[in-house]
Amino acid sequence: MPDEENETLLETPLEDEPEKKPHPIDKRITKALSDRDTALAEKEKLAKAKADEEKKRLEAEKDRDFYKGFSTLNSKYPGVAEYQDKILEKVRAGYDQEDAIISILAKEGKYTPPPQPEPDKENPAGGSATTQVKTGTSKSLSEMKTEEKLDILKDLEKKGDFSVR
Repeated sequence: MPDEENETLLETPLEDEPEKKPHPIDKRITKALSDRDTALAEKEKLAKAKADEEKKRLEAEKDRDFYKGFSTLNSKYPGVAEYQDKILEKVRAGYDQEDAIISILAKEGKYTPPPQPEPDKENPAGGSATTQVKTGTSKSLSEMKTEEKLDILKDLEKKGDFSVR
């Protein structure tokens, strides 16, 4: 029977247990943690908004620069106006405007390189050295009179570029 008494004592609730109240420090800690989480979330939200605004600003600048320079390149590369939207997409992706035009036109098979100016060719008269005398005048040697040629030779001799021995 003593075992039965012990079992009944264990099953009966203790009435003398005090109620657990949250400690004031625990309340302050939980409030500080929630304030910190709120502040971090707000900071993240502001950083994301700033990044979005920066992205929109850069995109607007690219568009402005694209339309500003497009007319000059339109005259340089015929047929570019048909592909303006595709070219704008490439420019937004980071291509240089002229590179984007060339890549789109080449892809479509309509690229013709602009004509290159031909360099001035000097007339070598025998061998690999040029024998043409730079006179500083607009006349060629064949058009000059003998006196003019002599004057040029004298000027060159005074400068030390030419000597008669």
